[in-house]
Amino acid sequence: MDAFADSAEHVFNYWTSPSQQNWSHWGDLHDGIADYTFNLSNAADDGLKFFHHFHTVTRTYLDGTTLTFEMKLAGATNDSNATGFGFVIEPEDEQYLTEHCWDLDEPCRASTEEESSHIAEDGVNLHLWWKSTFSVVNASNARAFAKDVLGATDSYCPFPYPPSEHCTGALWMRVAQEGDTFFQLHFVEFWKGHEHSEIFKYHEYHAAQAKALSQGCMMPAMYNNVAFNVATLDPFVDRLRKTSTSFLAMKTSGGRYALLFAFPGNEAIVVQLQSDVLTKADAVDAQSVAEACAHTQQTLS
Repeated sequence: MDAFADSAEHVFNYWTSPSQQNWSHWGDLHDGIADYTFNLSNAADDGLKFFHHFHTVTRTYLDGTTLTFEMKLAGATNDSNATGFGFVIEPEDEQYLTEHCWDLDEPCRASTEEESSHIAEDGVNLHLWWKSTFSVVNASNARAFAKDVLGATDSYCPFPYPPSEHCTGALWMRVAQEGDTFFQLHFVEFWKGHEHSEIFKYHEYHAAQAKALSQGCMMPAMYNNVAFNVATLDPFVDRLRKTSTSFLAMKTSGGRYALLFAFPGNEAIVVQLQSDVLTKADAVDAQSVAEACAHTQQTLS
């Protein structure tokens, strides 16, 4: 995992730099957040670099991980210090932003006008955390699994699918409806001959770790997961068994339960569901998970 994190930092920073103005598959492992809480002064102190794309989005790499943050313009503000990026900043930060941010084109993306016309269909989600994006091995398979197990539905996607030699492909999904808005899962697939093929090894690594779930062990890579609260875990247990997907049911604090699983064939997508209700699977406690992991590590070594 350390090697993947090092690669993410160097490859992402190189390909998205002002000199290259290109793209990296590591950029498609990110969470989308609204930028209204972003502290640019602290970011400047930490030496963060940004690039800007699609008019309202700013991107930065999260040090020590394989992840980036996509910060979406959160909307109008009454603060006189607000900039076009949505940040509330001090005047002395303007120069830093100018020197550390640049524009990156997305030639395969639909026009701003076309995409804007579809936004109202899904509702405008202005929550702080509104999406997770994954660079995947096969977006079509990820889409099918999200539908079968999570009850996800298709969303408008401004990118083509399947991918081609010159364009990445993507499929966007809606899950976890709250009022008239949805959380989004975005699956991005590179053309198989693309030079950024390391993402396949990344999923293979997670696949090896995911095998331990059926043995009652939560391996380190599984801690990087997208978590949702649900009314009951029972229907998800049924769906996972129907699709022959390994999972781990655990007891958590406060008498709650967690269900952990990875997407088959795209195992870097790890999901955790939490609920007060679980009757269709036996949940193990933290001690049992630790013991199972100790046994698993001995088996692997």
